[in-house]
Amino acid sequence: MGEGIWGTEKQMTKHRRWLWAICIFCVLVSFCQSDVIAKTNSNLKVLDITFEPIRRGKNIVYVKVQNLSSQDQTLKIHIYTRSPRLGKSGVGWGMSFFDTIKGTETKRARFVFKIQGEITDDTWLRLGFSNPDSKQDSESKKFLEKRYTSKNLPREISGDTPVNKASKEQTKEAFNTFKSVQGHIKKAEYEATWGMFTWDYQEAEFHGKFDIFQKAMNKVMPWSSFYWDKDVFLSLKPAKTFLSGDQLILEVASEDARWTVDLVEVDGKWKIDWIGDYTAAIVLQANWQERLLPKMEKRSTEHFDIYYFKNSTAEKEINKIAEQREKGYAEVCQFTGKQSNGRIRLIFFETGDTKRKETGHQGNGWAFGNNIVEVYNDQVQLDPYHETVHVIMRDFGNPPAMFNEGFAVYLSEKLGAHALEHLSGGLATIYERARELKAKGKWIGLEELITYTEIGSLESRPPVSYAEASAFVKFLIDKYGKDKFLQAYKTLKNSDKKSVQWLNIKALQRIYGKSLKQLEKQWYNTLLN
Repeated sequence: MGEGIWGTEKQMTKHRRWLWAICIFCVLVSFCQSDVIAKTNSNLKVLDITFEPIRRGKNIVYVKVQNLSSQDQTLKIHIYTRSPRLGKSGVGWGMSFFDTIKGTETKRARFVFKIQGEITDDTWLRLGFSNPDSKQDSESKKFLEKRYTSKNLPREISGDTPVNKASKEQTKEAFNTFKSVQGHIKKAEYEATWGMFTWDYQEAEFHGKFDIFQKAMNKVMPWSSFYWDKDVFLSLKPAKTFLSGDQLILEVASEDARWTVDLVEVDGKWKIDWIGDYTAAIVLQANWQERLLPKMEKRSTEHFDIYYFKNSTAEKEINKIAEQREKGYAEVCQFTGKQSNGRIRLIFFETGDTKRKETGHQGNGWAFGNNIVEVYNDQVQLDPYHETVHVIMRDFGNPPAMFNEGFAVYLSEKLGAHALEHLSGGLATIYERARELKAKGKWIGLEELITYTEIGSLESRPPVSYAEASAFVKFLIDKYGKDKFLQAYKTLKNSDKKSVQWLNIKALQRIYGKSLKQLEKQWYNTLLN
């Protein structure tokens, strides 16, 4: 068990099982593959490394290690795999494992790992070995690193695999096990579900951490994007079973999905050893525009290409939307003195949940590049200004989130919208909301707020930060004018580096002739009056 990073999985278009490349399960891999031996003292020596033939999904490696000392030693191995052809730029999987090697012992340790995508010639993996003082020692240096490509490793052969027919009793056991897991998940009995996974599956899929599995099931971002979707899993029905070695393979399907569930018997009980052939949300999200836009309806105006789903609320109100967006665009351009560099692509989703599942972005609105993505239904209809401001100002500057988001909210209100309506402020004005928050003691000091690189995540406290940022922007523009604000917008840089943040504060003082604390004091006085 150890620390891990996540990757993604791309759905296979047809069911495939695998043949062993050779008649034995494990093949000794020559020790000459891209060895990097660091000049680091170690009481451990790696004697050989053996891989089972690699495949997409769960994999096994055996490491023979010798303890050169008489004292017990900690072995740390970090395994990283990369599937370069999965998604737009490839995805990986990584995890650190620990084992104790007793004094003078030579031990053959077994580790399980995951390869995200189908095995291709450019699939690669890396093993890093270190000898830390303890599992808590994160500073230990590697004494050996080995990198392999799929060309250097035994590989399972793809093809039509002869399999054995499962008995009626085995089929019944497989169906019942799967339905039992579904039942636990439906009732949010995640500890019971976790107990129906093998240790291998817990380690290779969820990094041995129950809380990761629980977060994925509860759709907590970002975890839910990296694993199989709970709702899809609950929609699946058992289809057929067959035997492959000591595994009982269950095919499960719905109208839109077909997965495989590998089961093994552990202490007289069938447990899930792997779930395959699913499409993780993050893979879908990587190319969501290419995947979805051809299926959507399209309406083009002078400056916008508007995409929406058939029979959606947006379709019913597309004429109103088109008129509002063009009007909003003209008003934003008039105030800022700028225009969009190219056409704006506006994409509507009916619900926030659909938008999150398809794009990975949480929230009602999102602007990136020349794209605007919004939720649009009877309850949620964002103003036509906020995201347009982001698109138009994109090439002008990249200031801290306080200026970026604050200006978008400020301008939305100035142009006539209830700018905070969908940002926890209801119908209150920017100043009204800021006064309310200040009176309740829900406040973020400017020295902290100016360091935020984004506003929208839970950590950024959006119900407070949106209102505060826009209130400060309103104060600056109302008191010192639009030109000075635009100068600050262009000059300040969005960064989490303390050196850049210090320069931002100095630049603000140079532009306004007052320190941040002096500006903050003036702002407070304005709010109170």
